[in-house]
Amino acid sequence: MDILVSISPDKEDHVRATKLNPISGLTHGYWTMPGHPKFLKAGDRIWFSIFGEVIASARVLNPRDEFNEDEDSKSKRAVCFAISTVVGHEFSTPRQLPVGFRGFRYVRRISKHTPFKKTQALEVVGATKTATLYPRTW
Repeated sequence: MDILVSISPDKEDHVRATKLNPISGLTHGYWTMPGHPKFLKAGDRIWFSIFGEVIASARVLNPRDEFNEDEDSKSKRAVCFAISTVVGHEFSTPRQLPVGFRGFRYVRRISKHTPFKKTQALEVVGATKTATLYPRTW
């Protein structure tokens, strides 16, 4: 099951320059969250959105990782993804989500036969349905 996360407007430039930029020199990106997504597994995708538009996605390496921004801070729960797999996108978030949604939602491609590079739409998957689909995507 994939997840869609929201980029905070004040962090957009930093995220685009480092976490979503394969030429940044970084190999692993980390997206911190209050908790680990229960139904996410390695190989799924993490999709990024801002202001109601999906801008990129990447392949998840470890959905239950830890990350600290500096040595003095406490580690936070995070999803680790491969920066080399980042693909840019430009399409609207699913219509069920408000433009200013925060946090993450479980999503999947509208059709299981649609490659992620050609995806033009994502479907939000509710918690009940997610539990029945996990660990399969379809």
